[in-house]
Amino acid sequence: MGNAPFSVSFMGLMFALVLVQIYLSGNMNWLNNYVQDRLFHLRPSTPTPHQDIVLIGITDQTISRYGWPMPRHHYITLLRQLRQSGVRAVGFNILLSTPSQQSPAIDRELVSVVGETSQLVMPFFYDYAENKSYSPLPKLSQRVATLGNVSMYPGEVARFVESELVNRSVNPPQAWFPMGVELARMYLGLPPQALLLRDGQLRVGNFTSIPLDENGLLRIHYLGPPGFFPRIALEDVLSGQSPIPLKDKLVL
Repeated sequence: MGNAPFSVSFMGLMFALVLVQIYLSGNMNWLNNYVQDRLFHLRPSTPTPHQDIVLIGITDQTISRYGWPMPRHHYITLLRQLRQSGVRAVGFNILLSTPSQQSPAIDRELVSVVGETSQLVMPFFYDYAENKSYSPLPKLSQRVATLGNVSMYPGEVARFVESELVNRSVNPPQAWFPMGVELARMYLGLPPQALLLRDGQLRVGNFTSIPLDENGLLRIHYLGPPGFFPRIALEDVLSGQSPIPLKDKLVL
């Protein structure tokens, strides 16, 4: 009986050492990720959408009216209208990686409009399953103000995804800034060099610093479910009947 306290203490110490070893080996990352994921859902306050963020949606009615794939002259009209509306930043999250099925002239006009829209971000996508990257047509990629990373690195918890910021497969490593970060930079009126990866953080000028995890991934903090941000149907914008003024807005 005299050895019982020592035995219990020794067993507790050994158990703690085993837990530390498992944690350091990375085998408990799933638990850490799960806890963080749940904390997002259990946050005490409900965020409100920023008044200047607006989504333009391709709805079932849009597809019924214009077809799919949608003829590209509608995108040309959309970009012109957004530019004339005085938006601060536009995230055009449609890849357009292959030539138009209509005519080369349509693509030439689209390239011209993209070049005239200085506050435009088009998507860059990396397929982790195929180990292959996708981007818009070369001439579009050359003329657009910048490309934004829209690829998602699969997380270890259901509905948990991350965005990879550094492509280490090239030398020197290449930064992949997410589309949302590039749009925030444009909205704030900051130059491209305002985005920096330094000391385990993504710095957005002097406005904010976003911590990265140990693998250099940016964990996405979702503000709310689908429908959280106000959305306008694309056909309403094309017809000039947007219910929301778009001047100075950040439009996706």
